[in-house]
Amino acid sequence: MPADDPVSDLALAALDADAQARELMTPVTAARIAFSDLYRYATDPAFELSPSAQALLESDPNAAADLERLLAARPFTYMPRQAAAATSGPVRRETDAAILTLTPSRAAPDQTYLVIELVDPGAPPPAQLFARSADGGWTRIPLAKFDSARVQVLLETNGETVAVLSDPETEVYLL
Repeated sequence: MPADDPVSDLALAALDADAQARELMTPVTAARIAFSDLYRYATDPAFELSPSAQALLESDPNAAADLERLLAARPFTYMPRQAAAATSGPVRRETDAAILTLTPSRAAPDQTYLVIELVDPGAPPPAQLFARSADGGWTRIPLAKFDSARVQVLLETNGETVAVLSDPETEVYLL
């Protein structure tokens, strides 16, 4: 058939139209978290993602990367992976803006204190902590109001949050 054959052009156009119609009628299988939801999650400690969005954040590397870009753009401070960490006792991470410690409770062995101290007492305090584990999962902790540049959060010693924050491979963002 010649290249300018109108029947051939019509057949190709019909195939294209069919493919476009099928694509439009096929449900989208790759759901995404709306940027506005991710932004509110990163900036508003009171905002919670829906269970389906939380599951998507845990399973979709693109959603996790979107969250990381949001956090990296505006952290109060960032605590990168550590070279080494103590195997027992208190865990301590420091930056020029804050000091984070995890200390097991002496009174209740099933509890651990997360203490965040600001280096500059006049600095506006962060409202939440995000931790990214080595496997890429995210943990978020809304922080209470700082008192004298210090806040304390009580955590379960055997809980996931203490395990994540104790891991030297974890990255921490304070916002």
